[in-house]
Amino acid sequence: MPKLLFQLFKTFPIVRNYKNVPLLISGRAARYGLFSMVLLLSCLSAGFSQTTYYIAANGNDGNNGRSADAPFQTLAKVGNLALQPGDAVLLRRNDTFRGTLFVRQSGSADRPIVVDAYGSGNKPIIAGSVPVSNWSNVGNNTWQANCPSCGDQVSGLYRDATVLPLGRYPNLSDANKGYLTVQSHNGKTQFTSQQALTTDWTGGEAVFRPTLWIIDRAKITQQGGNTLTINNNSNYDPSDGWGFFIQNHPAALDQNGEWCYNPSNKTIRLYSNQGDPNGQQIAATAFNEGVNLTNQSGITVRNLQITQTLTTGLSANGGSNLTFSGNDITNSGFDGIYVAGAGSNVLAENNLIQDANSSGFSIEGYYNFTFRGNTLMRIGVVPGRGKSGDGGYTGLQSSCSGGSLIENNVV
Repeated sequence: MPKLLFQLFKTFPIVRNYKNVPLLISGRAARYGLFSMVLLLSCLSAGFSQTTYYIAANGNDGNNGRSADAPFQTLAKVGNLALQPGDAVLLRRNDTFRGTLFVRQSGSADRPIVVDAYGSGNKPIIAGSVPVSNWSNVGNNTWQANCPSCGDQVSGLYRDATVLPLGRYPNLSDANKGYLTVQSHNGKTQFTSQQALTTDWTGGEAVFRPTLWIIDRAKITQQGGNTLTINNNSNYDPSDGWGFFIQNHPAALDQNGEWCYNPSNKTIRLYSNQGDPNGQQIAATAFNEGVNLTNQSGITVRNLQITQTLTTGLSANGGSNLTFSGNDITNSGFDGIYVAGAGSNVLAENNLIQDANSSGFSIEGYYNFTFRGNTLMRIGVVPGRGKSGDGGYTGLQSSCSGGSLIENNVV
């Protein structure tokens, strides 16, 4: 910069009064020179304000994070940074980071804050799950472990990165193909089974289809004989003569890999007839999102793998000028990507969204939405694992106000 300033002063006639400090500038060329100098300083200042932060699994949050040789270690550190427009946050490839990446500042339309990958190899992984260990044998091929990091629910359990089935009764392999029948109902919160219920299913979940296009789930709060009382927040009543099943209860565990979660004591039970699970890598969903952009604009997220989240892979609410490109978003508890609130200019391009329990991509209230070149696979294919009410179990759901372009996607 000193060389550039020297050349600028040399080129234009500027009279310098070092004693009195003010600079006396005369002549048309000098005025142009002053304008050029101000423009140059402005550009240099803008360039110098851009900072790149590096995150690696073997880093240290005590580092300054501004080089690949001194990276930060955790996603939490990124959430505490005072990011500026044009800044970049780079996660090292082949590394796994657990938790949620919060971006708490906005970029601008022409100078977005960029979250990206660096190095070589596979995309960096943001996992919303925590390891579960110290399994105890409680009999009948059933094992139990504590999950102190888990909350009110667990939406997924994974063994060696493979999703495990939530325990259900009846099994899909049973003669009735995994369903009981609603004999009668009393409003939204009570129904009676046509088949005898010899087990107390209190604490489990009832899964039922009130209409052709909805699958609801509700916690069973009480049972009297064959009648179940449920905490049903849906707008729909159970339908008489239609099917239902029960899930997430210890009595439903009778097939390899089936599991259930008890939020009252934060324990997970796993049915395993293939030996001690302590020698296996098992993880449970604990963090709601992989990336959270609430009320932030001018953000680009690209080249990440976001997986095993409790609710949503990537969520945004109320921001504009958002770009999601080249990401792999897998094993979302509910939605792969969820964009809500009001805003404009959202681009989702060349992403893979796979194995979301409810919806692949959901956006509402926005203007100028482009969804191009994305692949959505196995979205909402497991009954009882998605959201209740309208709008669940969909590949792409858009209620944008206008300016939408949806093209060249594979579902």
